[in-house]
Amino acid sequence: MIEIPGQCFDGESSAAAPAVLRVDEAGLVTLDIWPAHLPLALSELEISERVGNIPRLIRFPDGTQFRTAQNDQIDQVLTSFGHARGSRWVHRLESHLRFVAIAVVVMVIASFGLVKYGIPYFAKLAAQTVSAQTAASIDDGAMQVLDKAFFTPSKLDPSTQARLRTRFDRMTTVAEPGFKYELLFRAGGPIGANALALASGTIVMTDEMVQAAKSDEELVSVLAHEIGHVVHRHSLRRAFQSSVIALLGVMLTGDVSSVAQIVAALPVILVEAQYSQNLESEADAYSLAYMQQHGIDPIHFKNLMLRLEKKHGGQGKIPSFFATHPETKERVKLFERLGQQNGADVK
Repeated sequence: MIEIPGQCFDGESSAAAPAVLRVDEAGLVTLDIWPAHLPLALSELEISERVGNIPRLIRFPDGTQFRTAQNDQIDQVLTSFGHARGSRWVHRLESHLRFVAIAVVVMVIASFGLVKYGIPYFAKLAAQTVSAQTAASIDDGAMQVLDKAFFTPSKLDPSTQARLRTRFDRMTTVAEPGFKYELLFRAGGPIGANALALASGTIVMTDEMVQAAKSDEELVSVLAHEIGHVVHRHSLRRAFQSSVIALLGVMLTGDVSSVAQIVAALPVILVEAQYSQNLESEADAYSLAYMQQHGIDPIHFKNLMLRLEKKHGGQGKIPSFFATHPETKERVKLFERLGQQNGADVK
């Protein structure tokens, strides 16, 4: 006879009563609070898996529950009567520091791979399934937020704006259809010389960027880059990535209120998306391909980037509030490399 002390719950209240579970030589189980109850076979009971030293729970058919911290005795009973669970090896692994350390390392590597490669890959697939019309609705209201918080009305003369919009309209006729392509001009203020793309196809170029350029071709290279962000759905991809990572955090922490915050902040996420170097490379490749197809010397891109770098103290980065592009020198080298691969001379 094996006797296992524990606590019993009647299934109707939260009150616990001391109890002893007895298992006889035939493997029949009784509780000492059931003097008149017929013994039950182990197969009729629901026994929880062992997880470390957490107390086990045994459920009886009538709803009664027996809880005990005597895990070793429970394992002994299950093994003795042929009911050993395959999960016992999990407990043995948990009990050895070496296996725990290996598991932690594997989990860290797997988590890194998921965040670094897995989530971006599936975010790309998801973004490609989103129609241009849906993309336009997702970042609805983003420009209102930007105008209220950061931008001021453009001071560029109307003829300059009209000339650049004409070039932009010609560029978008050969871009992926369906997006609501629109070129807006704003005084950048703290953003400075910059351009950004919304998921809907709206491109915002600051007055400072226009003033820094020495030719329309330099601005065309920037516009083509931003159109590349739209066509490749980069802001959506980054928004999906940020949302998935945040949701993983919710799953780990149980902070469900974060879901509502993610939804409320989605328009801001779309415009504040920090493009990775891979995404920037895709947008630069789109810009380079456009210029090559339309007989525009890619040197214009390099000249503008280096001029902006020099203008801002040689800090190595174009001032940008919304997107952390790679360092200017690295970006120019990347553009030169893309140009060489495509037969262009940008040096």
